[in-house]
Amino acid sequence: MSHSERPEPSSDTSEALDTVLDLTVESLEAVKDTIVDALSIPGIGLVLDAAIAILKKVQDTKSNHDALKSLRGEMTSLVNTLQRRLGNVVKTELDEYSVGSSERAEAKEKAFKSVTLAVRVGSLVRELNAILAEADKLIKRKRFSQFVHSTGYARAIIHMKDMIAVARRNFQLEGGVNIETKLAEALNNIKTVTARQKTEGM
Repeated sequence: MSHSERPEPSSDTSEALDTVLDLTVESLEAVKDTIVDALSIPGIGLVLDAAIAILKKVQDTKSNHDALKSLRGEMTSLVNTLQRRLGNVVKTELDEYSVGSSERAEAKEKAFKSVTLAVRVGSLVRELNAILAEADKLIKRKRFSQFVHSTGYARAIIHMKDMIAVARRNFQLEGGVNIETKLAEALNNIKTVTARQKTEGM
């Protein structure tokens, strides 16, 4: 039996998957403000809003365990790119500045502009909103279809998963250099300039 021809999951399995997805949505909602505050990158809140909305829409289809699990895994990778990778860069490079200080805020603002991060976040938001539109279409088909075809829905969910993967790669890589490296270099350069300016002003 092929992967696409597997029978629908049991009721217990479906309920367990729903719980996992619910926890994902709830956890994203719980940490959204923390991620936004830590990064202070314009548009990150919109990225997380779109991610949460996509997960909510897809979980409402309640179809094909493997496809839903695969999409959730790709979405987790995207959130980890923001929360852990970029978050760790910001924390490491700006650790000498007090959290909430004007110096820290100024350094981040200059760095984000220098790597056009806000532009890349905007592109990510647009790509995720396009995926959300696909999820919305899937929900509508599910509601108005008299006969549910699991294979068709699985293909649609996998397609959305692939779109999320492309969006993540487009955001993370530019010219073969990942965004974490660019951000770290920009923050380090700004620290160096700031330190020199302080020394010269003495």
